[in-house]
Amino acid sequence: MLLLAVFVFLLFFFVSLLGENHQIDDSINNYFTKLKAEDFSGKCIPISINSNAVSKTECSNDNFIFILSVLKQFDLVGSKSYTVQLKRNHFWIPYISSDTVAVSLSLSDNTEGGLVLFSNSQYISELFIVKRNNLSWNIHEIRIDDPQLIETFYHFKNTLNLDKYITKTKTGYIFNQVEIDNSTTTEVDKVLLKYNLQKVKEFLK
Repeated sequence: MLLLAVFVFLLFFFVSLLGENHQIDDSINNYFTKLKAEDFSGKCIPISINSNAVSKTECSNDNFIFILSVLKQFDLVGSKSYTVQLKRNHFWIPYISSDTVAVSLSLSDNTEGGLVLFSNSQYISELFIVKRNNLSWNIHEIRIDDPQLIETFYHFKNTLNLDKYITKTKTGYIFNQVEIDNSTTTEVDKVLLKYNLQKVKEFLK
């Protein structure tokens, strides 16, 4: 009877641990679910590059540039059909593990077919820092250490005109006179346009 009670307790404890660790993945999966729906209105997440914090004054734009850079790295700009694959740097155990978990990311194009499980996925190492607070897990920081992602991030930051379609004024926004031709507009520009339109939408709420 005692052995059965111990077994039931251990089983319950293990299932609870699995659920808790699954919440870590959920925090990132939910982040990408919004992105697939072209919703860029999520909470601004601090970004650091090689342990140096990126300016918080442009946090919203930097978050958008980060998203664009990640999609570019996996050749998925403009795609909504991709699978999110995650790897935690450790399995969280209460009172033993830190309440901060680093998570690596890989994105796989669903349109190419084949089983993602058996693909040789390339991961961006420990990109998301997820922290437990008040019994819930949330993305605490985006930590960019991958050289290719850093290069792409700064390329977009230095060359992408975030005011291409709208210009911020003291009282709102002005739409710029830019021709939008679906046959010539790049995937990057299409995503930028949607980001700009969401800014206006948020302003009008």
